[in-house]
Amino acid sequence: MGVVLELPQGGLQALNVKFANEALRTLCLAYVELGDEFSDVDPIPLKGYTCIAVVGIKDQAAENSGYGSIFTFR
Repeated sequence: MGVVLELPQGGLQALNVKFANEALRTLCLAYVELGDEFSDVDPIPLKGYTCIAVVGIKDQAAENSGYGSIFTFR
């Protein structure tokens, strides 16, 4: 079960660094109001999002995964 915390001093960037230092993947859930004038051919907006949640996920490798598949794709 997760815990709700305040953002650290330094905001989302500081939180992302903290998660990276703990070897956590970072997922952020955000939204932006698009309005009626937006169409599916318009580019996705780059600004104006409201952050709802940031989650750090421990991504452990499977026991039998080994390194073979990693080197195959490099």
